[in-house]
Amino acid sequence: MSNIKIMGHLVIGYPTLEKSLETAFTYIENGIEILELQIPFSDPTADGEVITLANKTAIQNEVSLEDSLLFIKRIKEKFPTQEIYVMTYLNKIITQNWESVEQRFVDLGITQLIIPDLPFDSPETAELEKNGRIKIVPVIGVNITENRLEKLLEKNHTFIYIMSGFKITGSAFDMHTQMKELIYKIRQKSNAEIGIGFGVDSHSDAEQIASIADVVIVGSSLIKAEKNGKLTEKINEIKGN
Repeated sequence: MSNIKIMGHLVIGYPTLEKSLETAFTYIENGIEILELQIPFSDPTADGEVITLANKTAIQNEVSLEDSLLFIKRIKEKFPTQEIYVMTYLNKIITQNWESVEQRFVDLGITQLIIPDLPFDSPETAELEKNGRIKIVPVIGVNITENRLEKLLEKNHTFIYIMSGFKITGSAFDMHTQMKELIYKIRQKSNAEIGIGFGVDSHSDAEQIASIADVVIVGSSLIKAEKNGKLTEKINEIKGN
C-alpha cells in the first residue's frame, strides 16, 4: 500500500445494512486506515447529493442508532484494532440519553465523533466532552478567524477536519489557496492529525492533500464506486497502488 492515509466515509445501512457491512470490510481489507461511519440522518446539511441519497435510503431502511452501534460492534469483532470515527448530526445525539450512548461508544473503542453542525466552542460540545472520554472532531474551513483558531488550538484536539473549500461533499475537488497557511498555523501549536476532505476523487487529489496534511478524507467517490461495482479499484486508484 502507498503511504497515503485515507479516512473512508460510508453511510451505515446504505444500500442495506448487510451490504454496508460488506462495504466496511472491503474498505478495511483494501487498506483504508480510518473508517468514518455515518449514522444516517434525514437532513444531512453538510452533504452533497450522493451522501444525502445514501442517508435517505438508510432512513427508509429504518436504520436506528441501536442498529448503528451493533454495526460497529460487528466490525470490531472481526477487526478489533480498526480505527473508527463516528459521524452524525447533533439531533441524533441530543435526543438520546447521552451518558448511556457515550458508554456504548467507549465500550466499542470509539473516542472521536464528527458532528458537522456542532461548533467546537459551543455549550453542547462542552457537555458531550465533559467526561473526557469522547472528543468532538472540529470541522473547520479556511475562513476560520484568528480568534476562533486560537480557541480551537487551546483544546488539544488529536484530529482536525478541514474542508478543502467552501462546498458540500461530492463537489469537484479544489484546494483553497489559503490552505497551506492555515495548516502552518495549526502545526505551530498543535500535534493533531490534520485531515482534508470534500471532493476527493483521484490519486492527484489525494497527493495534493498528503503533501500538506496527514489524512485524505474520501466519501462520495467511494460510495459511487461501490454502487458501480468498482470499489476496490477506486481505493487503489486514490492510493496510487
